[in-house]
Amino acid sequence: MRKLLSPLLAALLAAFITGGMLSSCAYFIMPSKSETETGTETKEEVPADTTAAETNPVKPKGERMTGTNEIKDWQGYMPKLGELPDTITVIQNFSGNGELMLALSLQGLTARTKSVLCISGHNADMWLGAIKKQVEGVKTSNVNDVWAALEKFGDMLSRKEYVLYNEKSVNAACTIAAAEGILVASKDEAEKLEQLGYKQAADAQGMTDADAIRAYKNKLNTTALVQQTPSNYALRDLGIAYGLGFYFYNDGNKNEVKESEEIHGYIDEGGIVFGWGPGDEYQHVKIKANHGLITVPSDHAWNLSLFSAFPREQMEQINDYAECITTAADGKHYVALMMTDGDNVQWMVNDFNNPKWFGNAERGSIPMAWMIPPTLLDAAPQTMKWLYLQQTENDVFVNALSGTGYFYPTELKSGAMDKQIQKLGYYMDKCDFDTITIMDNTVPSQKLLDKYASIDKLKGGVLFTYPDKYAGAKGKILWSGDKPFISVRNAIWEVNVDSFAQSVAKSIKKQGYDITTADAYSVIVVHCWSHTYADAVEFAKKLSLLDDKIEFVRVDQLVKLVADNVKH
Repeated sequence: MRKLLSPLLAALLAAFITGGMLSSCAYFIMPSKSETETGTETKEEVPADTTAAETNPVKPKGERMTGTNEIKDWQGYMPKLGELPDTITVIQNFSGNGELMLALSLQGLTARTKSVLCISGHNADMWLGAIKKQVEGVKTSNVNDVWAALEKFGDMLSRKEYVLYNEKSVNAACTIAAAEGILVASKDEAEKLEQLGYKQAADAQGMTDADAIRAYKNKLNTTALVQQTPSNYALRDLGIAYGLGFYFYNDGNKNEVKESEEIHGYIDEGGIVFGWGPGDEYQHVKIKANHGLITVPSDHAWNLSLFSAFPREQMEQINDYAECITTAADGKHYVALMMTDGDNVQWMVNDFNNPKWFGNAERGSIPMAWMIPPTLLDAAPQTMKWLYLQQTENDVFVNALSGTGYFYPTELKSGAMDKQIQKLGYYMDKCDFDTITIMDNTVPSQKLLDKYASIDKLKGGVLFTYPDKYAGAKGKILWSGDKPFISVRNAIWEVNVDSFAQSVAKSIKKQGYDITTADAYSVIVVHCWSHTYADAVEFAKKLSLLDDKIEFVRVDQLVKLVADNVKH
């Protein structure tokens, strides 16, 4: 089966399949008769390092985001760091965590002036390659270890000092380094630093996370926090670069939980927390929301002090809102697929472009909504731009999750929602989002929906109920004026795809095809940790064969069809 058809042939095929209405600017490729008879299909092998740019040539559609379209007077959370480097130096080797932590503190501190350093691994090669293609004149070089990097860039440090730490006090040490602008060193690295003329300025050994934040709170940036387990060294460079406090807590330790609440109180209401919390997901996201804070899942993201040094640019999706949709056809049932978990900054910079998901060679063969975190524009703007430039016309990016980050609207501290809505409106405009995903343990109140709907750029949303595989509201549609908020009806989540397609087909036939009712529209999520893009393609093929009245559309198109046709 050919993966790409000519635009004319595609249009004719789509018109034949859908009874004359194109489901998308692109098209859904139906299986051939031979494939359905045998139940098998020859599939191309996709190398693990294949990028979307190589496997998914984007259909020409004018020029988008050429050059650098930097947003003036940036009003997001994190301002651009220091100057862009002419050469990015990659530190290749580390003898252990002590050298790694020293390198991360050097990386973060130098990024305040110029982001010259990168830590090897963690998908760094891919993003360095993308940066060199997008930013004219940027080169890369290598140094063997942190000591070579220190020799080369030590003059960029404002203080030739360090804070001493051990494994238990790494968060406290990072907080002190962020506040004082000094390196972080374990005992072994401290001895070598002393020989090079560096002096100990502080000792974090024996300090708790709360001790350090209390002592240095007046020198810390109160826009954000880093929540990171001491054994995880990701995010250290970002937090130090921006002067953020670091903390973590054991959810079984009442004293640590109480201290975490004290720490939350030092941060601006509406601020963000990079990283991830302990134990139950709902509980740790809720605790932060109760204090007016927004979670940005990112605990395995590396080199963000480098990535965040690049300009925040105005994003532009390949399609305008609901582009290529005209009117709903009577007697049809419209389905939009959405890949879950795109609120994760760490996924965006790590495995998102894996062939399992966005990097799949067949991407573009079916309409798919991809959740994207708006704070990616803070943390890794060049990554965000790269992703937008890989879109096919069957891809749409939607805002995730509930706002500028992950929170449950019903749990957000009173008064913080108004600030969040104002911030969200700004990010939706800059990220060119017109659809949002909202997650809570219940459907939002009318008052909450009205707040979301007050955002001019927002056309509608998709409602996730937690946990319930996000489908607890079973396809119900809520309204604020003429803006629909469509709840998830089904989830491709730890299922047999063939059996699930048959079940969905039976349900749709029972619901009917009256396009003036909610029954004719379905959002189906694809759980990314138990299923792949290939599973979604297989599901779409099987469901279309089981019921030729089903039409797959992008989620923005579904929102438009619902808004134009469903009585409310």
